[in-house]
Amino acid sequence: MKESIGSEQRSRAAAPVAHLSIHVQPRIADMRTPSSPTIAPEKRRGATHAVLREPNDRQFASTLERGLRVLQCFSVDFPEMGNAELARRTGLPRPTVSRLTHTLIKLGYLRRNPETGEFGLGTSVLCLGYPLLAGLQLRQLSIGPMKELADAIDGSVTISVRDRLKMVQIESVTTRDVLKRKPGAGLTLPLLDSTVGAGWLVGASAEERKRATRELEHEEPGSWSGRKGEFEEFRRYFMRHGYVLRRNLLRAHTTALAAPLPRGQGAELLVLSCVLSISHGDQEALEASAGRQLLAAARQIGDRLLDK
Repeated sequence: MKESIGSEQRSRAAAPVAHLSIHVQPRIADMRTPSSPTIAPEKRRGATHAVLREPNDRQFASTLERGLRVLQCFSVDFPEMGNAELARRTGLPRPTVSRLTHTLIKLGYLRRNPETGEFGLGTSVLCLGYPLLAGLQLRQLSIGPMKELADAIDGSVTISVRDRLKMVQIESVTTRDVLKRKPGAGLTLPLLDSTVGAGWLVGASAEERKRATRELEHEEPGSWSGRKGEFEEFRRYFMRHGYVLRRNLLRAHTTALAAPLPRGQGAELLVLSCVLSISHGDQEALEASAGRQLLAAARQIGDRLLDK
């Protein structure tokens, strides 16, 4: 299965289960409208881009944004890289990148491999994230229901949060890794092309969704406007069943489901998702069973988060 459930109405979690299969379409080339907020023009493959900046925002600290853009280049697949690669990915001049990496090393947010000379994330990055996770008390509150769900479906269960145009896993429990991608905290998936991203979009408030889709349009012009029909299908399905579902997105004979978790006022929207393999048996019945169990886990975790 995969990823989503939202904060619309907790009562929907008890809705009946069905299925939906939506195929991801390729993204459309970049373009831009004159009235839109500015964004860095760099569009290289694998690049990280400047965030949307309102034209009259004089409080925006560009140097800070550039430093954070450098940090966002690193991932599980690319844990180390040099200044040249960082410059390519960020679209920043190499001398600028060199100054930024020097400063980030001094602050502990980057480390340098003495053998290769390349940079990797430092422990200060971990220290930044720990207070957030500890404040959520997410692991203590969610690990039990997540483990029960993973065992019941013989698959993987995750909780994710949006980071700009990505969904980041912050908790993960795996009984069987049916997608063969080593799920775990820190794994990122695209907002637009993942089940968990669909779960976030249907569960987000109108204002949250507007901001996210505007960023999508500036990152990949046409990507959102060309997919509104697909989103409407997800939204209608979610309104009926309380979660979204995709089949065979990464591997054959797999189903991913996602549902947004209930949240308090001002809290980040978290999405519970799961993925399972269905190679034999009654596919619809197995998906329905998994959907019911996903919603039950979502209610249990959501209640705990609201009561903490």
